[in-house]
Amino acid sequence: VDDNVDAAESLAALLETMGHRTRVALDGVQGFELARRHRPDLIFLDIGLPGMNGHEVARALRQIPEMDEVVIVAVTGWGERSDLELSVRAGFDRHLTKPVDFTALEQVLAELPSPGVRG
Repeated sequence: VDDNVDAAESLAALLETMGHRTRVALDGVQGFELARRHRPDLIFLDIGLPGMNGHEVARALRQIPEMDEVVIVAVTGWGERSDLELSVRAGFDRHLTKPVDFTALEQVLAELPSPGVRG
């Protein structure tokens, strides 16, 4: 979920070349609805979004019991320590600062549980 179309589509294309299925949302409300309907394994979520910001989206998703095990990763230009703390309090599992390093992206993907292993 990113309001920057190029960033959203580039990340989706990269993930697809790595064998992952993706869906793209360009604002917070659309991202929340898409996640609620499809319950992905992983959400890359910008913080500075129109409609609902990323913190609001993460908090709202964490209120849905079925979303407990979904990994939510902040992908944002906001990289101060206080930004990381806000992300953790909002329910993000990880916080990556743009531009995202490919190695950090690979690490997040490697830490995902195998499909069908959820509790």
